[in-house]
Amino acid sequence: MAITASMRILIELKDLLEDPPSNFTAVLEELKLEYCELRRRIQRKNVELEILKLKDQMRFVDEVMSGEIIVNNREKADLVQELRQRGYTPNKAKPAGPFDAAEEFDDELLILENKVKFIGGVIRGEIKVVNKKNADLVQELRQRGFTPFPNNAKGVEGAVSGESDYGYLMALAMKTMSQEKVEQFLAEADDESLDMELQKLDFNDAHTAEKESEAAQIKKIKADHISG
Repeated sequence: MAITASMRILIELKDLLEDPPSNFTAVLEELKLEYCELRRRIQRKNVELEILKLKDQMRFVDEVMSGEIIVNNREKADLVQELRQRGYTPNKAKPAGPFDAAEEFDDELLILENKVKFIGGVIRGEIKVVNKKNADLVQELRQRGFTPFPNNAKGVEGAVSGESDYGYLMALAMKTMSQEKVEQFLAEADDESLDMELQKLDFNDAHTAEKESEAAQIKKIKADHISG
């Protein structure tokens, strides 16, 4: 079984949260909440796709029974074409498993995986962020295979130079530093390349209620189909 990005993030976060340095506790908790929120959204999307699949199956059976769609003695390609024309959801849209993210979440998973990997490297002393020039840190991040995500707000010049490519990681590192070290870091870095906006997540009991509501919706669709 292939290890997905979500599994890699979970494994790394679990390891880092076991006994983190005190100045990393808050940022690791933020990453954990970010992971939980992203996982919740992916699961919600998969539930929506599952509901859509069930509705399509019910509709298909009804239209075959009523004679609107003919399936006997018919070429598969011809039937597929008719289903497209009738607005059925393509098979590729359905989830393949309980936590297989749709393409729309790929970038968010990749960014989060890079953040967790980066913080892990800093904690283990593999990556130094203090007393290092911005250009040198960018070069090291490239060499270590971190994914660049240019800050489009800086325009073409920033994207070409690469100074904004890893701002999302540099801003994360600053959250672990004392005020003195932050000032020292900013003295070496181009602060315009740092994206200081980290998503503020709100977790409450509404998430549980929402999940239960989605599960009930699936059960109702299945029950209606059986009774019908």
